[in-house]
Amino acid sequence: MFTIYASSAGSGKTYTLTKEYLKLALRPGPTASDTYFRHILAITFTNAAANEMKTRILDRLEGIAAGQDSPLLTDMVQELSGHRSGTDAFTIAKNELRSRARAVFRSILHNYSDFAVTTIDSFTQRVVMAFTDELGLPYSFEVEMDTDAVLAVAVDNLIEKAGADEGDMAQITDILSQYYRETAAEGKSWNEIPKLLQTFGKNLTSDQLYEAVAAVQELTPGAIRAIREQLKGYGDDFENQVIAAGQLAWAQITGAGLTDESFAFGGAGIGGFFRKVAEGGWDKDPGKRCTDAVENGAWYTKKAPRDIQNTIDALADSLTDCFNQIITIRETHGRQAALFAKILPNLQKLALLKQLRIEFDDLLRKDGRVHISEFNKKILHIVASEPVPFLYERLGTKYFHILVDEFQDTSRLQFANLMPLIENSLAGENLNLAVGDGKQAIYRFRGGDMDQIVALHGGNLGALQTMHGPNSYTAERIGSLVGKITGQRLATNYRSAKPIVAFNNEFFQFVARRFEFQHPKIADVFDPEQAFQQEPAPHARPDAHIQIDFLEKPAAAAKPATAPDQAPGTLFGPRPDPVRPDPAR
Repeated sequence: MFTIYASSAGSGKTYTLTKEYLKLALRPGPTASDTYFRHILAITFTNAAANEMKTRILDRLEGIAAGQDSPLLTDMVQELSGHRSGTDAFTIAKNELRSRARAVFRSILHNYSDFAVTTIDSFTQRVVMAFTDELGLPYSFEVEMDTDAVLAVAVDNLIEKAGADEGDMAQITDILSQYYRETAAEGKSWNEIPKLLQTFGKNLTSDQLYEAVAAVQELTPGAIRAIREQLKGYGDDFENQVIAAGQLAWAQITGAGLTDESFAFGGAGIGGFFRKVAEGGWDKDPGKRCTDAVENGAWYTKKAPRDIQNTIDALADSLTDCFNQIITIRETHGRQAALFAKILPNLQKLALLKQLRIEFDDLLRKDGRVHISEFNKKILHIVASEPVPFLYERLGTKYFHILVDEFQDTSRLQFANLMPLIENSLAGENLNLAVGDGKQAIYRFRGGDMDQIVALHGGNLGALQTMHGPNSYTAERIGSLVGKITGQRLATNYRSAKPIVAFNNEFFQFVARRFEFQHPKIADVFDPEQAFQQEPAPHARPDAHIQIDFLEKPAAAAKPATAPDQAPGTLFGPRPDPVRPDPAR
């Protein structure tokens, strides 16, 4: 089975992982062996976490072997033997477990390199080191982890090569020249360009964007420039259409001897709206006053002179047509034009990305280095193209159980690379497990995707297949999980007092309900149905201190004054009174 544990903070996640690892390593029966630990792969995400897990496992194993009693030992004996504490059968089973623990502890110390509790990056590197030729890597290479330093040199090399008149470099030169001119026209320093390119270049090493980056690199710089001109033309045409409609209306107004002050609310009304659009304010929001003028005939005030009223009445139908034309153009093309406007500033950098990749790779290749981000991508290239990846033929027979810690920080690419191992293990009806908490996801900048644990825990394999591409080998492997996933909940918070647990549950449930329509993922993570809420431990402290502080932005960064009922610095509306600690809590 593949067990997915939903584990919030303080719920005994490390305890559970340690217990499950030791249950597998000390398992009785025909497959029992002092070296069975070699068939267990435990993966986490940082060196500190891996070292902590190793230490925890060895400490508990040594304690059991030395005859120490503990709640962990009691739980393990009951779960492995089925005998309840206090019975003679339980005592016999406990002594047998201690005997096995002594043998396994000695075996781990003598064969420590086979003790596979590691980070996912270390495991991936081991796979890559064993298959350098198949993955197209140097036989002997160093792992490069300093992205910024390599990118800085790559950008400098790219700029130094500008001026060449051959092939793509001629187009690169034109793009850089245009980039510099536009940057200067915007009043920015041209010295900022290397830094901007370096920041943008980090996309080359992103697990999250590797498919998009690979697809973009199929385009030539000339093709990207052509796309840029098309998007820019679309935006210019959209703006010109809106402005033309505004100019037509304003021409009729001025041709009749009127000004914006002739209309209700003057420059802030319908007259001012047409004037501002005609002057180039294509993005001017009409507002309720303009809508009221068109829909309810509120073009002028009752105090307006009779001749002005008559003139405006004669123009009303024509002005209404112009107004409706502006609104129609915006509704039809506005969103697409806004999207293109967001894309345009990055297309110049995108056109340089392919050449930046060449410079980046050349720098590493000269020194026999490989960037750490390449490991998962190279493995995925094999995993995604073969039904049974040869990379895992050896490892698949070695590791019978895959235990994944902090699963919420796993990237899609990492999960895709682990799926062949998990699939192979499940085919042998072996136990696999993953532990995680969507609320604690902190590695999105490295491609971590909490949607995966939410989908797995909820049994929503269809959504998971869509994430990985419905026609991919990974989606096919995910399909093999049907009927083999069990969602478990570590619901008890052993770390916090009862009022803290209650406050957290109420607060996050409120957040989920308050924003579930704006941000559905929040509801997925904090919804009680997804089992991410907690219960206090039976002996948890009954009192605690809860304090909420509302922070204001510095005066220099403050926005213009808001309405009285929305004072600056508040999150959901008017500032509440300071929250005083409840003595009872």
